[in-house]
Amino acid sequence: MSATGNTVSVSSFWSRILALILDTLALSVLGFVLGIFLEDVFIRLGEWGKVIGFFISLAYFSYMNSECFGGQTLGKRAVNIKVVDSQGKPISLSRSHFRALVLTLPFSLNGLYFPDFDLDGIFLGLLSLVTFGGIFSIVYLYIFNRRTRQSLHDLLASTFVVNVSCSKVETAEVWKAHYVFVGSIWVISCFSPLFLPNLLGEHQLSGIENARSVLHINPVVSRAAIVEGSSTLYSTGEVQETKTFLSIKVSLYEDRLEDEKFAEKLARVVVSCYPEALRKDVVQLQLSYGYDIGISANWSSRKYSFEPIELIERLE
Repeated sequence: MSATGNTVSVSSFWSRILALILDTLALSVLGFVLGIFLEDVFIRLGEWGKVIGFFISLAYFSYMNSECFGGQTLGKRAVNIKVVDSQGKPISLSRSHFRALVLTLPFSLNGLYFPDFDLDGIFLGLLSLVTFGGIFSIVYLYIFNRRTRQSLHDLLASTFVVNVSCSKVETAEVWKAHYVFVGSIWVISCFSPLFLPNLLGEHQLSGIENARSVLHINPVVSRAAIVEGSSTLYSTGEVQETKTFLSIKVSLYEDRLEDEKFAEKLARVVVSCYPEALRKDVVQLQLSYGYDIGISANWSSRKYSFEPIELIERLE
């Protein structure tokens, strides 16, 4: 892409990244302020608090990047860049809304837990496509699409991010190999959930999922995650000791971080539902209390460790 007369090249990679960082900080400050006044509400919302952050982000990028604010968010205004169409003009609100949706939805869905739904393969495939396919495509195009500097949301909305002095955009064709790579990412993301049980072991997943489901029956539990693993200690370059563990992370609706009996009760539930835990050297449990609305989070936590055999003996 060249620059002649009033034609100015698209903004640089680092200008866009800096603008995005500044916008993220602005949204984080807004989320922090909201958390001061609405902390109890956010805690009770649990996992669904992220939906609030999603809509705030969507509204922010939709309005600020549209003709309503000259195509500039706070971050873009600070680094003197703006969003325009192929004619160098600010885009409409509806077009900006679509562009913002493509950008924010994948990141908002990433890590979102659906505790009360029996998710089938088709839904998981679509969820993986939008989330992981979207994130990897956005990041890949941000870095490697050097001709037009358009990421996924720019390509789908036919927009460009240019310097504020730009009055006309002189476009170049996107390298076709980028489309092939992005398409490959989408295919892999869409079908990866079908192969995940085989890679991790279907029996293992079902046992852990059963234990996690039982934990969610407790009205105090907002979210639970269970992971198996091992850690190895080294001494002067030689293996000294390897320990296996079952890691349990539980988010709570109530502040019971210092309640050791409650923590032990949750650990016993997992061991009783998942007998494979008895083969581990230690059961690690982390209790967390707080909120996460996507654009801001505030957590307090406490860790406990138990020996699996002792948990079973106390059950008896």
